[in-house]
Amino acid sequence: MSNKPCEVYYLSLFYTRKEMAFRVSWIGQMGFIAGAVSGLISWSVFQWNGKLKVRNLVSYLGYNEMVVLICIKLKGWQYLFIIEGSITVAVAIYLYTFAPRSPEKSRWYTEEEVQLAKSRLEQDSQDQDKKFHWEDAKNQLKQWQTWVFAFMALMYGVGVASSSNFLPTMIKRLTTKATTANLYTVGPNLTAAVFQVTICWLSDRYQQRATFACGFTVISLVAWILLGTLDLVHQPKVGYFLTYLITFATFIPSNIVPAWLSSNTPTTTGRAMSLGLNYMAMNLAGIISSLIYRAEDAPVYRPALVTVGCTQGVFVVTALAMRQYYTWFNKRIDSGELPYAPGMEARPGYRYAV
Repeated sequence: MSNKPCEVYYLSLFYTRKEMAFRVSWIGQMGFIAGAVSGLISWSVFQWNGKLKVRNLVSYLGYNEMVVLICIKLKGWQYLFIIEGSITVAVAIYLYTFAPRSPEKSRWYTEEEVQLAKSRLEQDSQDQDKKFHWEDAKNQLKQWQTWVFAFMALMYGVGVASSSNFLPTMIKRLTTKATTANLYTVGPNLTAAVFQVTICWLSDRYQQRATFACGFTVISLVAWILLGTLDLVHQPKVGYFLTYLITFATFIPSNIVPAWLSSNTPTTTGRAMSLGLNYMAMNLAGIISSLIYRAEDAPVYRPALVTVGCTQGVFVVTALAMRQYYTWFNKRIDSGELPYAPGMEARPGYRYAV
């Protein structure tokens, strides 16, 4: 999760605020695809306990017929860490080497395309340059909206962390077989991947952030509460259906809200600061999630599930209040009561995203 603010910030250097949610969702849905296949891959790799034999012909020593047998004694989980770590390091090196730092430094853009990209982004920004300015960072921290968005991330983050960390445990309530439990995670994750991209595209299409984030959070809220109150031991099919709702709906705000925050932060430094604070709060929600799932509440974890529903309810109320605030502010600009949005003297047509 620590790389997510960097991803959103990086995308904001290339896409306008009206295009952000859809692009952010493509990063998020990859996590669901990984979740769909990781259980099966992990189960297979865990069977590799023992020796992995690698034969190597050392002809440079002059012993053409000599074969060196290298025996590596590793456990299954160690092989899994090596595989995952190697892929991550390889991709990181590739992106650091080839990913452009900005439209101006992209090797794939023509000069005409660079100018077009710059003119598009200037409509959303008051920056004179793209450098980090400490004064802008301090001003961003003084704005109460920055902290409200961080609070919202803390609230929806409890559900995100609970779904990521405890959903496999909840699925075990439906089956006692580990392999079957892994298979049960495939459907919800693949469905969530499709819904993430579709819903975020609709959010961009209709330029509605709070409406989509809150609407689907309500679905998630109901599913969490039902998961904690229904007798799923005797109704396993109902429980499995609820895992679909939880998986796709719980993560919607984690894609849309950062795009909303980025849209309403007109400086590059301000976006970097506010996004970092937003995801810090979301990660802190993982601590809350780990504390509310107590061993004495197993296997249902009813108090924890109800707590998740309550935090999502608080998020919905806060997000709708922020939407009302931005709508009210835009109306003041439209009526002429205010000449422009704060700090957007050069862009009088700028309006806050809602």
